[in-house]
Amino acid sequence: MSPVEESRWLGSYDGLESATRWRRWLYHGHLSLDSPFLYYRRPLWDVVVIALSIGGLVLSATTITPAWRRLRRLVHRRLPAAPGVAAGRGSVTKAA
Repeated sequence: MSPVEESRWLGSYDGLESATRWRRWLYHGHLSLDSPFLYYRRPLWDVVVIALSIGGLVLSATTITPAWRRLRRLVHRRLPAAPGVAAGRGSVTKAA
């Protein structure tokens, strides 16, 4: 193999290794926040993790709250009203 062919082969291998490393970090690294920038600056890493956790909680709450309300409304529509209770108001009517 000539030096030119060998350098092409090695160059493509380096590119492949770099792409593989990048893909591996995108798949695993972001899940553990394993970036060197944050890893060696521990207080900043803590702030980022806490901020992302709070953001996840807020996102969950803003999703669960409307879903819960919708399910509650759906259940109230499907259930028959109890005798003597006005539909949807919760007040008891007097029996004659």
